[in-house]
Amino acid sequence: MPVVRLTEIFRQAATSQIITGSHAINRGHAPRITQKGEETDFYYLTGEEPEELFAKLMSVVTRRLPEKFGFDPVNDIQVLAPMNRGGWVPEA
Repeated sequence: MPVVRLTEIFRQAATSQIITGSHAINRGHAPRITQKGEETDFYYLTGEEPEELFAKLMSVVTRRLPEKFGFDPVNDIQVLAPMNRGGWVPEA
């Protein structure tokens, strides 16, 4: 099966944590956890159960980022996650 790896950075600043985080992930390592209060453009969430991660993600997207940066959760925030075909689905 063909595989493509993106090797050039076009949209992030050289100091972006998105860059260092994505390089760590590509090497099979977890990205560095952002310390509380640290300014960053990259957030890496961890948890034991899908429900825990979903709750954390919803808090970050709908409350924490909009309050801190004035973002609109629908138009200004993008969540990137690996695709999962199955498993837990949140109730509507």
